[in-house]
Amino acid sequence: MIALLQWFNEAVLRPTAVVLDVAVRSVRALYFGFRAAIVAMGADLSVASIISGFIVTGLLLGLLWVSALAVRKFRVKSPTSNAILVGTVLFWLGCAIGVYFLGVTFYALSQPNLPLEVIGYLAGTTILYPIAGRLIRYVLGR
Repeated sequence: MIALLQWFNEAVLRPTAVVLDVAVRSVRALYFGFRAAIVAMGADLSVASIISGFIVTGLLLGLLWVSALAVRKFRVKSPTSNAILVGTVLFWLGCAIGVYFLGVTFYALSQPNLPLEVIGYLAGTTILYPIAGRLIRYVLGR
């Protein structure tokens, strides 16, 4: 059982933490980069913060829009029964992993002196896997 949990940690938790870390750091880097550039052009810090927030939000919404277009373009029009089965299994697998990480998140909340960053990674993982499963299920035509 311990070997299974260690494998699960190596195969699921660590890559998920890396993906969430890169996503958060990328958004922060864009925000602070735009803010520093706007301040360097002579704007006040509060105005630069608001403008860079709008810029980053616009970029993220544009990325979401392009992703939605790509999913619509590649979505299976008439799925086979095997594609529906694979989509359903992956959706429920994502939900099961999400429920597991929800339990781990509540367990981590009870631990003293645990960094808030770890709880954020666990909560993000709780949300990430069911959404990924649902997206795969949608792309496969269900």
